[in-house]
Amino acid sequence: MRFKYLKGDARKLLHNFICEFPSTSPNLDDYGDEFPRYLTDNNFLLAAKLAEIDLEIFTSFKNSEKPISASGLAHIAPEDFDRLTLKLNAALRLIRVRAQDFEVWEGLSKDFAIVKGHSRGAQPYLTISPVEDQIIINIVPASYHEALALVKNQNNLLEIAAKTLATDSNFNLSEFLTFCFKNNLITGFKFK
Repeated sequence: MRFKYLKGDARKLLHNFICEFPSTSPNLDDYGDEFPRYLTDNNFLLAAKLAEIDLEIFTSFKNSEKPISASGLAHIAPEDFDRLTLKLNAALRLIRVRAQDFEVWEGLSKDFAIVKGHSRGAQPYLTISPVEDQIIINIVPASYHEALALVKNQNNLLEIAAKTLATDSNFNLSEFLTFCFKNNLITGFKFK
């Protein structure tokens, strides 16, 4: 946590958090999921957003799965796309943050993660995923965020294309899939 963004008595705030949410595991990796909400409830909104991003990154590392390559889909005929669903890497995190909160986080985390993408807008959409031993944060268009949510909900490729094109006429399924494989987001597939 970046303590310089906690105003007032940060030590007391942390003490109260520990008292209210005592650890139930001897493993520190299992502790602190409630911290961003606790900060929000106590009106430390910027610190809460920074803690939320950090928690998503930690969860991403903890849940990483082995990705498959795009060549695994090469033998699938286009007429089977209406039955094909993809499995997202459990490490993938989809979040949306206010631009100014993300800029503060990014400034504090230059050595911690690689940030890719440029079109930030007022509330950038982010994907967080590990690639090898690095955390990659992609600033993505809203259509990618929407398409990834559809993949997560087990929509097939044709449903993903149709639903995403309905909100963004520039959406390109091929470019989206390339992005997914390049960033280790796909760990499997199946036919419905």
